[in-house]
Amino acid sequence: MAKRPKHTNKHIAAAIDYALKNGWKYIETGKSAHAFCILRCISGHGEHSISVSSTPRNPENDAKKILKLVKKCTPSENVEESEKEENENETNE
Repeated sequence: MAKRPKHTNKHIAAAIDYALKNGWKYIETGKSAHAFCILRCISGHGEHSISVSSTPRNPENDAKKILKLVKKCTPSENVEESEKEENENETNE
């Protein structure tokens, strides 16, 4: 498996690493794309996806947006919550 490329901006690179550590999926966009990558929630939430620009105007703000979205939806927490709900439903039946 090839290593993923590191973003040239340290703030965005750190935000991408944070997303990956919290269970988000890294999707390569291709060689000719303006986007560096796409980060997507693995819980299947369509609204929890963000395109990471190769050359953002304000890298710090883009990094903050990534962090905010990841904190809003951390897949590992959502998986635990859905398992709790399933267990509660089984005990109520």
